[in-house]
Amino acid sequence: MEFLGKAGPMSWIHKIAIILVGCLLPAGAALPAYGAPAPKTPARPKVGLVLGGGGALGLSHIGVLRALEEQRIPIDFIAGTSMGSIIAGFYASGMSPDEMQAFLEGLDWDEVMSDETPRRELYFRRKQDDQRYLFEMGLNWNGPKMGTGMAAGQKFNNLLQLATLRSAAITNFDRLPIPYRAVATDLQSGTAHVLDRGSLATAMRASMAVPGVFTAVELDGLTLVDGGIVNNLPVDVVKDMGADVVIAVDVGSDADLVDPASLKSLGGILGRTYTIAQRPEQIEQFKRADIGIQPVLAGLTASDFARVSEFVPKGEKAAQAKADELSRLSVGEEEYAEFLARQRRAKPESIPVGEVAVTGNRRVGEGVIRGRIRSRAGETFDERTMQLDLMRIYGIGEFEQVLFRLDPGEGGRRILRYDVKEKSWGPLYLALGLNLRSDFEQDAEWAMLLNVTRRSLNSLGAEWRNEIEFGSRQNVLSEYYQPLDAAGIWFLAPAVEYRSKTEAVYDDDARVADYDVQTLEGRLDFGLQLRRYAELRAGPVWGTGKATVETGATNLPTFDEDYAGWKIGLIVDRQDRTLFAREGYYFETKGLFARDDLGGDADFDKVEGVFRKMQSLGDHTVTLGLHAGSSLDSDLPGYAQFKLGGPFGFAGLAEGQFRGSYLGVASVGYGYRLLQLPSQLGKGVYAMARFDTGNVWANEFDTSDLRYGAAVGLGADLSIGPLYVAYGRADEGYDCFYFSLGTIF
Repeated sequence: MEFLGKAGPMSWIHKIAIILVGCLLPAGAALPAYGAPAPKTPARPKVGLVLGGGGALGLSHIGVLRALEEQRIPIDFIAGTSMGSIIAGFYASGMSPDEMQAFLEGLDWDEVMSDETPRRELYFRRKQDDQRYLFEMGLNWNGPKMGTGMAAGQKFNNLLQLATLRSAAITNFDRLPIPYRAVATDLQSGTAHVLDRGSLATAMRASMAVPGVFTAVELDGLTLVDGGIVNNLPVDVVKDMGADVVIAVDVGSDADLVDPASLKSLGGILGRTYTIAQRPEQIEQFKRADIGIQPVLAGLTASDFARVSEFVPKGEKAAQAKADELSRLSVGEEEYAEFLARQRRAKPESIPVGEVAVTGNRRVGEGVIRGRIRSRAGETFDERTMQLDLMRIYGIGEFEQVLFRLDPGEGGRRILRYDVKEKSWGPLYLALGLNLRSDFEQDAEWAMLLNVTRRSLNSLGAEWRNEIEFGSRQNVLSEYYQPLDAAGIWFLAPAVEYRSKTEAVYDDDARVADYDVQTLEGRLDFGLQLRRYAELRAGPVWGTGKATVETGATNLPTFDEDYAGWKIGLIVDRQDRTLFAREGYYFETKGLFARDDLGGDADFDKVEGVFRKMQSLGDHTVTLGLHAGSSLDSDLPGYAQFKLGGPFGFAGLAEGQFRGSYLGVASVGYGYRLLQLPSQLGKGVYAMARFDTGNVWANEFDTSDLRYGAAVGLGADLSIGPLYVAYGRADEGYDCFYFSLGTIF
C-alpha cells in the first residue's frame, strides 16, 4: 500500500507494535535492542585438574578421575608432578581410568624399577657374568669411576612410551586431547621446570626422576629430577594455562599418619624427610585451589606400587565426598559425551615402520647394535620384538640406558629410533667377586676375584678380559675375544690361563693328603655364539700340569706332565638364574682329547655332560639333574679324573671324596620360596631338599654299585651373592655340612 509510504529505518507499524508490547510488559522489564542477537547461555568455566606427587600414593588419582567422569565433569587442562604427572599424562594422551588401572595392575613393579635384562634374554657372553661379581666400576687415568648406583629408568620410560603411543606423534602438549604440563626440578637452578613440549613419555619420566631411585633426565641442556622437590602440587601451573576453576588432588595429606616402624630404616627416614621438606609449599598451593580433594590413605605407603586395586577406591571415595562442590561443574550428558569423544583415543592397532635408526652411540659400533635388532623397516611395529631388541642391545653391557621412540617419518610411516646412552664410566671396567665356603670341619676356603675387561676395542665389539683370583685358590686368565661379524655370531678367542689349587685326597672318609695342583694352559678357540641360547667352542689346547704333596705321606705319587690336544665344548643356557634358578634348563657337554703326537706326555680322552631342568608352580620348584662323564676306555691321569662329592656334586660327601674314570649321578631337587625379598636385597629365601644317586667307577659304568645321598637346607638369593647352608647325608654313614656365601666363580 503505497499511501502508507516509509518511515525511515523503522516503519510506523513496527513502532505501534513496540508500544503495544511495552504496555503489556511488567513495569521495569527491558526490551531487547532492535537488531541485537539473542542472549547466549553463559560459557561454562574452564576446569583445570592438578594431580600431586607422592609415589605409589598417586595411584589414588585414578579413582579421582573415575569419580569426576561419573559426575560428568570435563577437564580442560591437566598438570601433575611425579606420580601425578604419570596419571595426568595418561589421561591427557587419551587413556580412560579403567585402562590406566588395568595397565598398572599388570606391571611387575620390582622388574620395572630394575634396568637389568632378564638373564634368559642376555647374549651368551653376558650370561657368564650373572651372579659372578659384587659390583662393577670404571677405570681411567684418574682412577676408579663409579656409576650412579641408581636405575636409569629405561624400563619405566619405555613402558610409558608404549602406554602413550596413541598420542606419540604430538610434541606440543597443548595439542594433546587435554592440554598437559609436567613439573620437574632443574638441578642447576634449583627451580621448577615446566615441560610443555617434546616427548610425552620423557616429560613424565623426568617429573618422576626421584633422587636415589632413578637417574636424572638430561634434556635440552638441563639436568632434571623429581618435580616434587620444589612444586609437588602445581596449582599455579594450571592457573597459568587458563583454568577458571582448579581442582587439586593432594595425596600427601595423611603425612601425620606415619607408621613409626617405617622410620627404623634409612629408606624410611629419607622418604619421611623428603615429605616434610615438600609439605609447606604443597599446603600453600592446595589453598589456592578452588576445590581440594585429599584421599585418606592410612595403611598404604609411597612404595606400595603393587597395591593398585587398594588405592583406586580411596581416590574415588575422596572425590565423591566433594560431590556437592563439584556438581556446579557438571555438564549434560550430550556435552559430556562430546568431551569423552575428544579425550578418548584408542591405541593404534598397527603402526608402519619406514626406518629403524640408532642414535647416541660413540664407541660402540653401530653394526654391533644393529646386529641385536630384529625390527625391520617396511614392517608393522611390534611391541614384543621391540622389547626384545631393547633387552639385547642393553645386554651388550656398554649402555647405561637404551630407549625407543616412534618419531614421525615420511608418507605416514614412523621412524623406530633406538637411542642409547653409553656408560660414562666405561669402556674399561673393573669388577669384584668374593666367595666363602666351609664344611665346618676340615675344608674352609675363601676366594676373591678381580676382573678387568676392556670392551669395544673395535667396531665389531672385541673384548680383552683379564681375571685374577686369589685366596685359597689362585687363578690368572687373559682372553682376547674377537667377534668375526657384527651380529657377534662367529668369534675367535685365544686365551692363556694359570690355575693353582689345593685338592684333598681321601681314603674312604679319611682325608689322607692335600695336593698342590698347578696347571698352565694355552688355547685357541674358534666358536659360534647362538645369540642368547648357546655357545659352541672348539680348538687346540696346550698345557702343563703338576701335582705335589702339600700335606700327607711323603711316599705319595706326584705328577709333572705336559698335555696337548683338542678341546670342544657346547653350552645351552636358558635358565633364569645361575643359582636358585626357577625356570628353564641348562645343558653342557665338553671334551678333552689329549694326544702325545701333538707334544703331550699323555694320550687320553675325557668327555662330560651336565643337564638340569627347572620347573616352578607358584612358590614350588622342582629340579631334575643328570651328570655323566667317561674316559672312553682311555687311561685318565690322576689330575684329570672325575670327582664325586660337594654341595652341588653329591649330597653327604666332601668335595672330591671319591674319584674315578667314569661318573654318573642323577638328582631330584625341590625348593620352596619362603620369602620374596625386596629387589634391593635380592630375589628370595628358599627351603631346599635334594636326593642324589650315582657313583664314580674306575673301569666302567656299574649301576649295581650305586650310592645314595640326600640334603636339606636353606638358601637365599641375595644381591651380595647366593647364601647356601645345608646338611647332607649319604649311605654308609657319610655326612657333611655345607656353607657358601658370595658370588659364583
